[in-house]
Amino acid sequence: IDPIPEEVPGYEKAIHRYYDEMAVLLRTLMQLTAVSLDLPIDHFEPYFYGEGGVGEEKVIGDCSLRLAYYPALQEGQELLPNQIRYGEHTDYTGYTILWQDHNKDGPQTSSDNLNPPAGGLQVKMPDDTWTDCPPLPKAFTINAGDLIQAWTNDIYRSNLHRVMNPPADDRGDRLCLVYFTGPSGDTMIEALPTCVSPESPAKYAPISALNHLKRKLEATNK
Repeated sequence: IDPIPEEVPGYEKAIHRYYDEMAVLLRTLMQLTAVSLDLPIDHFEPYFYGEGGVGEEKVIGDCSLRLAYYPALQEGQELLPNQIRYGEHTDYTGYTILWQDHNKDGPQTSSDNLNPPAGGLQVKMPDDTWTDCPPLPKAFTINAGDLIQAWTNDIYRSNLHRVMNPPADDRGDRLCLVYFTGPSGDTMIEALPTCVSPESPAKYAPISALNHLKRKLEATNK
């Protein structure tokens, strides 16, 4: 979890509760993934959770919560050619559970009349075009990360995505809640048995979740 500002009343309690609720949602996502691949519903349980249930103190996977703040453009600030707020990338490990900034004019959880900040998330399509991915009412946006793609042998794809700037005359900021997930570092990632066949052999060499993450971070920080 990001550093907690002590001067904001109730912030610490709220953010820890949110983290715990994301851990519950992650369990459901992994169960749905398991049954969709003809695996036992609890197949992924040992890689993400300790004994006795979910909660911040029980998650053994590599999970973290980030509050991604994109400040508003200042008066007179000029954007560089082709500048964007966050460059294209895939997520490194498991699912990312993203709460986009849904509404700059009202409650984040409104059922209708959403007015999200301009700019925002785009995803790359199979034909190499980019498409906007605006928030839907009361809905999270879920990205599959690189380890999900390796586990499922490309059945679930880790898609390229990016965050665009707002128009030059827009002075709005945006705040998103990003819950990154992944299995424990010692988990060996290799194609699941139900995701390979003679016609579709394993496409990725086995690797531990931790070593995969180290390689990605090293490549990013070069």
